Amino acid sequence: MRLAVLLFMVGALFSKGLPLASQTGPPQRQADTFAYSIVHGTIDVVISTSEGFVLASDSRVSRDLATGPSYSDDGEKLFAIGDHAALVIAGLVGSQINGDGCIVRDAIGTQMRLLDRSAKGRLQPLSAFDIATDFRDSLDRVARLVGGGVNGRQKFVGQASIVSFNPNGTSEWVKMDLPVEVKSGEDGKVWPNVGDPVYRAHSGHAEREFDVDLLGQPAIAEKMLSARSPSVDWHTQTPIMRRYYASKRNGTLNQFTLQEGISLAQELVQATIDLAPVSAGVGGPIDIATVTKTGIHWIQHKAQPEALPPSHVLVTNSQLSPQALDDLECVHCDFTNAKLFYTGKADVVIVDGKFGGNCRLVLSPEAERRRPEVVARLRVLVQNKCRIVAQSSNYP
Repeated sequence: MRLAVLLFMVGALFSKGLPLASQTGPPQRQADTFAYSIVHGTIDVVISTSEGFVLASDSRVSRDLATGPSYSDDGEKLFAIGDHAALVIAGLVGSQINGDGCIVRDAIGTQMRLLDRSAKGRLQPLSAFDIATDFRDSLDRVARLVGGGVNGRQKFVGQASIVSFNPNGTSEWVKMDLPVEVKSGEDGKVWPNVGDPVYRAHSGHAEREFDVDLLGQPAIAEKMLSARSPSVDWHTQTPIMRRYYASKRNGTLNQFTLQEGISLAQELVQATIDLAPVSAGVGGPIDIATVTKTGIHWIQHKAQPEALPPSHVLVTNSQLSPQALDDLECVHCDFTNAKLFYTGKADVVIVDGKFGGNCRLVLSPEAERRRPEVVARLRVLVQNKCRIVAQSSNYP
């Protein structure tokens, strides 16, 4: 796969600084050229107050497709994990790319939802560090689905900011950067793997101080926060920003309440949505949640988030025969001389598969009716490499 495909999966999690335009009224969208062949854009905010944490994110997912730019405003970037933790992530929320003739469907968001399900009702709540470990493993899983043909000198980064709050009042806050390192295989191809996490900020104590963490497209929010007084831009003149600047000058930011933290987080996300160029890929509804001693509370949450793909059992570096392809997700698998079967009961994901020899693909009569697009992709994938047999009756 081309480098653009890896970018599509991993996203432009960091970009050049975005100008904070001078505005005296509600801003107008800046016209900009959509120039990225990637899933990109995100503005996440995490604020720590003495009462607990506030997390906020935008909802836009932007893709550059063959038919032109595509936008949707239903992406989830803020996830509750169990009853006492939450995180925001930049990039890899959802993905759908073409690879080896099949569509790769996997997502960090899918893994986070599964983790949320398993964490609910636990006697010992998952800590932020527990979740950070799972996030790292999930990112590695998704990165391995990208495929070869990657420039080995490139490094891409995933980000997460994770908070947890125990009922006894102690809390943890972990921010992590994850480099996606590309390594050469025995066949000379290079493949992405997630490197060791870099922890950029973390805390775990009962007395929380005021602090702000920004992910994705931070330039506009950073400029607003670094000032000491309102500017001509109307976003800096709102009541919550005036309260922030006064507290900053007086050295009383630690007195910020949870409700003020909610207002500040919302203002920072909204300012980025309003002032960033269209190519930044931020927009849509704002999701906001708090994490306190009493648990997670959604302040606002979009009614219809995107439908994330189901999780699969991932198989890597294996020789498979005979093999049912339904619901198979396989990376670097060898199907030489294999007997393959497909009934169309579920999708199939094959990345960098090897076919040849006496390979045979058997398609049941129901496969074409159930999933004609998958059958078409499989035919293209194995053409001239495997014999294709259309079975007259369904096999078990």
